[in-house]
Amino acid sequence: MTKFNHTVLSAKKSVLATALLAIFSLPTVAAPDNSTDTYTTKSGAQVTPSLSIDAKYDDNIYNQTNNETSSAVLIVAPAVNFTIDNGINTLSFDVGLNSGTYAENSDDNYVDGNLGVAVHIETGKSHRFDFTTSIASISEQRGSGLSEGAFDPNADLIRYSDLLLTATYEYGMRSTQARIAFTTEAGTTDYSNNNVFATADSNVSNNLLGTTFYYNTNAFTEVSLTLNGDYIRYDTASLKDSDVYNALLGLKWQSSSVITLDGKLGFEFKQFENTAVDDFDGLTWDIGAKWQPLRYTSFYLSTTQASQDPDSADGSYLVERDVDLSWVHAWSSKVDTSLAVTYQQDEYENEANNRLDEYLKYTAAVDYSLTQWLDASLYAEMINNDSNQQNISYDKFVAGLNLTFTL
Repeated sequence: MTKFNHTVLSAKKSVLATALLAIFSLPTVAAPDNSTDTYTTKSGAQVTPSLSIDAKYDDNIYNQTNNETSSAVLIVAPAVNFTIDNGINTLSFDVGLNSGTYAENSDDNYVDGNLGVAVHIETGKSHRFDFTTSIASISEQRGSGLSEGAFDPNADLIRYSDLLLTATYEYGMRSTQARIAFTTEAGTTDYSNNNVFATADSNVSNNLLGTTFYYNTNAFTEVSLTLNGDYIRYDTASLKDSDVYNALLGLKWQSSSVITLDGKLGFEFKQFENTAVDDFDGLTWDIGAKWQPLRYTSFYLSTTQASQDPDSADGSYLVERDVDLSWVHAWSSKVDTSLAVTYQQDEYENEANNRLDEYLKYTAAVDYSLTQWLDASLYAEMINNDSNQQNISYDKFVAGLNLTFTL
């Protein structure tokens, strides 16, 4: 993958700025927008700041089978969004920080950050372009990810950065029955040096190419056909290098406000570069449904299945199956409650011990809109992770209060 060229950026900066101002120019406006959580500047940019404060208790912060360690945790996440929108074209910037403080052990404290840019351009009724760029610095909680089942009190937090670039071109008027979109994506994950868990083996890049054809039947139904290929390459773990191909039929259906269905079902083929590693071929899906029998009550059901590359060294890939069921009830315009259950099964392939994990999480929450600029959420989670491998199984209880401030 070509490295980012800062010299080229500097040379083109003024040209790019001029072009963006021409595309996204807005009339001069200078007034706060009291109807939304945004502030509009004199230049026409909409600024949306937010602050999330999450105070919680976690009775097993390292996901241990025995000798669990509990801690109070404070997570503070400020963020701001800048958007220029002239009604057709949009330019958006997102900047955020995420700081975690653990009362039990300061070695678990972290500060992460993320930056994102999104551009939407329409050059006529039939031509639409979308470009996104995001970069994030992320810390893994000890006992999760690469250190799952292998907590080491002397090891530092594992840190890595994610970079993702996407571009999509869509042809076809939105009012017509048929449209087609072409997508490309490039991403990298780079771990900081950590000799204890050999993170260099998890440095990976991927390049995706895909196309989707949409057809609207004009009977509350849209069908689609998606074809894509994702080419995954590791810096050192060449046994996991693979090409993943998908063919998916999609369906969006909404006959009324009561029932909504949105899903894709198809076939996946994961072919490894090393012929000694067994390939995967099988069904893949991503299906979601909403049932709203009453105006103030909604039920949601979603299920997915796909191959994934494991965080750990167990196996060359795993087949992940998820089922999520939730209920949301609005008691008033300010108060709602939610109950949810999540089941996930991870079946590891090309792994000597036939590892199988089953994850079950129950969640309950009460959300209260205190003011236009302050929302509160009181929540509790019960987690059971069961595995046929030693030190992977654990139980966890988490309870907390989240406050979200907006302008």
